[in-house]
Amino acid sequence: MLAHFENTDYGAETVKANLNVNIHKPVWPYWRYNNIDLVYGNPPCAPWSSLGVGRGTDDPRFLDTLSIIDAADIYNPKFIVFESVQNILKKGRYKLEELEKLMLSKGYSVTHLIHNAQEFGIPQRRKRYFFVAHAVEFQPTPPDCKSVTVREALQNVSPGGYKLIRPCCERIWKNRLHLIKPGQVMRKVQLPDGEKNKTAIGCYRLDGDGVARAFVGDYTIIHHEENRAITVDEAKAICGFPKDYQIIATSRQKALNQLAQGVMPPVAKWLGEQINHSIKKNIMLTRQSVQYYDATSQPEQKQKPLL
Repeated sequence: MLAHFENTDYGAETVKANLNVNIHKPVWPYWRYNNIDLVYGNPPCAPWSSLGVGRGTDDPRFLDTLSIIDAADIYNPKFIVFESVQNILKKGRYKLEELEKLMLSKGYSVTHLIHNAQEFGIPQRRKRYFFVAHAVEFQPTPPDCKSVTVREALQNVSPGGYKLIRPCCERIWKNRLHLIKPGQVMRKVQLPDGEKNKTAIGCYRLDGDGVARAFVGDYTIIHHEENRAITVDEAKAICGFPKDYQIIATSRQKALNQLAQGVMPPVAKWLGEQINHSIKKNIMLTRQSVQYYDATSQPEQKQKPLL
């Protein structure tokens, strides 16, 4: 990795703490770099999220996606990739078709790649999407990973970092966490004396023999055995981050949000290996295509004829 371009300060300190890379904020010094094989971006998913109030292309955060394409125009790399939620395939289908046509006009093929983190040895159901434009042949192979449960992921992890419990949950659930069953959403627990349960819908207890729900933001997640919220270090393990990875944040909320908004490392490693393999083989395209690839244990690959 040569450089990391940031639009804001968000997450920049975490990148700096973990990667030996130049970090640049606007105005980006494009002229410093050349011979680039890959331009990768992780723009906000909120414009397409089914959880939020994203407004698609009317959402100002969509401009971050366009900035990735702008960088690609300057460098003409072999690969241009960005990540998003799978809901973009529905809510942003028209925009993806526009981007398809744009990249085809520049000589690229496009692969729409969907995946679930659970297939990569991560104890978390997390379905996400990659837009992959490539100037060389790209034929990914499915991951070959053992399934991992929450219990297995946490067995050698010592609690550490911020305790990830919302202040409102702490008030409601003091001395009551034992009432929550494995895998149960906290709002569905009947509280004593008819007290109204106002817990946020995303808060729940882990099931040690299963996998976690997708980390999506500032929610309380209760340990599968102990009556306490998990900590940042435990959340890192459930997201597939190494023990020594540093999350630089000023609060439990910001720490969890950084984990929730990133690409899980085993997924990133797999995609990087697939791209690197294609770059090294350097088989130029004989014809352009648009294809759909499902990176699961039952992979499906479909080609869409060009219009």
